[in-house]
Amino acid sequence: MVLYGNGHTRDFVVLREMRNIPSGIPPESWLKKMADHLERIGPFRTAVVVTVQDSAGTEPRLAVLLGEKGRWTLDPAFSYDGLFGWTAGLHVVRSNLFGRNQRIGAGFRTGGLDKAGLRWTDPWFGGPLRLFAEAEALHVSYPYRYPDFRPVFRVVSDAASVGLGRSFAGDIRTGFRRTWEIAAAGDPAALLSGGKRDRYVTDEWFYGWDCRDRPEYPLSGWYAEAGRQWTRESGSGRRFGRSYFDCRFYAPAAAGSRIAVQATGQLMDGRVPVVKRLHWGGSSTLRGYDSGILSGNRLLAFGTELRFPVLLEPDVLGARRAGVFGVLFADCASIRFSETSRSLAPNAAAAGAGFHFIWDTIVLRAEWGMRADGGVFATSSSGVKF
Repeated sequence: MVLYGNGHTRDFVVLREMRNIPSGIPPESWLKKMADHLERIGPFRTAVVVTVQDSAGTEPRLAVLLGEKGRWTLDPAFSYDGLFGWTAGLHVVRSNLFGRNQRIGAGFRTGGLDKAGLRWTDPWFGGPLRLFAEAEALHVSYPYRYPDFRPVFRVVSDAASVGLGRSFAGDIRTGFRRTWEIAAAGDPAALLSGGKRDRYVTDEWFYGWDCRDRPEYPLSGWYAEAGRQWTRESGSGRRFGRSYFDCRFYAPAAAGSRIAVQATGQLMDGRVPVVKRLHWGGSSTLRGYDSGILSGNRLLAFGTELRFPVLLEPDVLGARRAGVFGVLFADCASIRFSETSRSLAPNAAAAGAGFHFIWDTIVLRAEWGMRADGGVFATSSSGVKF
C-alpha cells in the first residue's frame, strides 16, 4: 500500500490504482462501501472512490482518493540477551502532520542499553520533483562488553543527521545524508583521536527500492537498499569508510504460507576505531546469539523464514493485519576482521521455530531453536526481524 502514488490534488493523494477492471465500472454502492471502510480503518479524514477514463486509453481506472488525518502510533519494544540483559522502551509516532504523511517520532530504550531519539520525515514535497527530507537526533549509551576488546569501558554517543533525496515512481529512492557525531569512550585506545572523545562527520549516498505490502510485517514484495559512507574524525583527520547492502524478498508458498528471505553485507575500510566496528548477534540480526557477539569489519549474513497463518482476523483490503503466524527460520552469518587471525568467532548459524503475534504495526515474537554449536535457546522480542 503506497500512501503517495500516481497523482494528487491540493486535497487528495492517490492511495492505489487498479487497471483493467474485469467487470467494467463498479456500481456506486460498491464504491461507497469501499470508501466507508477505508475511512473507518485507515489514517484518513475522507475517502472518495472514483473511476477515471484516460483520453488515450480504452479501459477505466479505479482510483481511491484520500484526505489524510493525523494519527498517533505507539509501539512497545523489549528484548533480552546474555550481554546486555533486559532492554525495554517505547516508540511514539505522530503521522500526517500537515498532510501527505509527514511524520515525527520519538522513542527510548533503557536497561543494559540506553537509547533515545527524535526523527522527522517528509516523504514528498516539491510537487512533481518528488523530493523527500529527513532529520534525526540520537543519544546512545552502553558498556562495551563485546569480546573483541578488553577491559570493558562505557561508550556515549550523541549524533544528528539530515538527509535529502528524490523518489521515483513512489518505490525507488536515492539521496544524500550527512551525520555529525560525538563519541566518548572510557578507554582512549578505542577511539581514533587517542583522547576521550572523537568527532565524526559522515557523508553518505544511499539508494533504496521498496515494494513491500506492509513494512511492519511484509508478506509479499521486495526491499533493496545499498549505500556508501565516508567518515572523517575532525581532530586527527583520519578517515574510514563503509559500504553496505540489504536485500529482502517475500513471496507466497504452499497452503497460504509465505517465505521471506534476506541477504545483507557490510564492508569497512581504512582505520576503523573500536567503537565503530561491526557487531552482529541478537534477536534482530542473528537469533540464538548475544547482541553483537560477532565482531569485525567485513560481514555477510543470510536469513530465511517460512511464515504460515495460525489465527488471522480477515481484512479484505489489507489495510490492517492482526493475528498469529507460526514461523520456521534459519539464520547464518560470517564476519571477519581485515586481519583474519583476530576473528574470535567468525561463523555462526541457528535454526528453529516460533510464533509472531501481530496487531496493526505491533509485532511480538517468541522463538526458540538450536545453534550450530549445539546450544539451545529461546528468545522474545518486539518488531519484525526482516
